[in-house]
Amino acid sequence: MKRSLTYLTILGSLVVAVLTGSHAIAQDQQTMPPPSEARTAFAELLETIKEIDETYLSAANRIIAPDDVAEGERYLLHLLSAATEFYLEGNPDDPRPLRIVSPVRKMLGDNPDAVYYRISIAPDRDYVLRGHLSGEDYLSFTVHGSQPGSGGLTTLTGALNNKDLIVADDGSYEIIISPNLHSGNWLKSGENAAAIVTRHYFERDAPAALDAGLHIPLEVELVDALAKAPSRPNDQSIAHAFREIAADLRFNTLGTLVFDPASSPPWFSNIPNTIGKPVVWSPERDGGNVGNSDAAYGAGFFVLMPDEALIVEGRMPECDFANVMLWNRYLQTFDYANRQTSLNRKQMTINEDGTFTIAVAHQDPGQDNWLDTEGRTSGIIYWRFLLPAEEIEQIQTRVVKFNEL
Repeated sequence: MKRSLTYLTILGSLVVAVLTGSHAIAQDQQTMPPPSEARTAFAELLETIKEIDETYLSAANRIIAPDDVAEGERYLLHLLSAATEFYLEGNPDDPRPLRIVSPVRKMLGDNPDAVYYRISIAPDRDYVLRGHLSGEDYLSFTVHGSQPGSGGLTTLTGALNNKDLIVADDGSYEIIISPNLHSGNWLKSGENAAAIVTRHYFERDAPAALDAGLHIPLEVELVDALAKAPSRPNDQSIAHAFREIAADLRFNTLGTLVFDPASSPPWFSNIPNTIGKPVVWSPERDGGNVGNSDAAYGAGFFVLMPDEALIVEGRMPECDFANVMLWNRYLQTFDYANRQTSLNRKQMTINEDGTFTIAVAHQDPGQDNWLDTEGRTSGIIYWRFLLPAEEIEQIQTRVVKFNEL
């Protein structure tokens, strides 16, 4: 027994020595953290964040006021939160729906009346996505590609919406995602395919994004006879994820000018307090591939003094879904959890002839269809019309004194 205890003591000493190094060595020299590829990539990520803070959030982009800088840093951390989840934990060998935005993670033009998911896939693999209708007014699935290290999703290879989706009598559906043609519901992948994006739009009395009880059943299975548990994270895979995260942050900040009138799409007005005529989004014309080719967009800036309001008037077209919302300069929604900063058709008062009048104001005007600016003197007004069945009329605007309302 005594000998066993001696052996255990010696073994314990050896383990401690191996794990921590000897006390004498620690005193004789300053030891550096052990080198690793992940540590190097993590340092690069930190440098990228620092560069974005100093270069993107700068006077060169007309970001000067402390509140604008602080809100930009908040936006940067929202991007980081999403990118960390998508690239560090998203795995084409273990595909699962990850929510893109939420009431506390806002970016890239989030929407109070929608729930979005992103699913990591590989371009040369076959997947089956299974789901069930959840009362959506509009539903779509798109496959997007990305060049390694480019950051963001840069191509659109396949799309399927609720009009074309084959659904069983019980509301269930299956979609094959593959580079090869399949019968039934099929989404083309290949061509650097990196992710599936799902869009679920709801016209309700309260924003669907706030409904913690809203369940959208989705599951994705890798169709492969040799499919097995994914490899554990290691130095190389984590380093790769850190570099993809950095590229994504660059793509959505340094790679995008905050305001660039020369490259604005035709549906975005650069004249304050006006809205561009809504037209269906086109990746070739409008740039980028994160828009929805089923949607007509119309947007513009508002600039209002404390005693002013913006009156917005138009005619609602026939479509599957429509809403309007307010964004900040970083394309983040205002606080729809505590204020009326967005309106869908269920929430609007619309006249029998389809016309509507909305007031964008700093305080409640005492009439229907108010969009609360949160006291901000500027922001973005953004309209979405999904699968419009007709041309959308120009939306008219005028600035009035608040006491005239």
